[in-house]
Amino acid sequence: MAKYSNVPAETIYADLISLCENGKKVSAHTSYATLRHLFLMVLDDKTNDVGFAFSGPFAKMDYLAKEYHLQKNNYRALNHFRAKIRNIKKQGEEDLKRMFTYDVRLFAEFVSCVYQKAIPDALLKFLPNEVWVESERS
Repeated sequence: MAKYSNVPAETIYADLISLCENGKKVSAHTSYATLRHLFLMVLDDKTNDVGFAFSGPFAKMDYLAKEYHLQKNNYRALNHFRAKIRNIKKQGEEDLKRMFTYDVRLFAEFVSCVYQKAIPDALLKFLPNEVWVESERS
């Protein structure tokens, strides 16, 4: 995968808005493939200038979570999300549809944290009020 640098948060948010607007027109697997691409893009972008190499997405996510002091519940949920999108073909379409807006919310909060940019109202209108914490996830 190509390395990304200097990807503005506004670009990520615009892609998430588009994904939410078009979510019912495409399969959940397709939507999650796009989410995976965006997640990996953010990981690459925010770790691009670090002075050492990472072994993969988990290491990048873990570094950013520590660097930006991600809350423990959100860290666990984000790691669950990372594992889910890594094995997307094993997930059922209905389960993905049910969790989609919660996962977008979680990812948007991660973007907000690492880019220090608030989630725009245009995106928030599509999302539930809270992240679905790990104990509530299936």
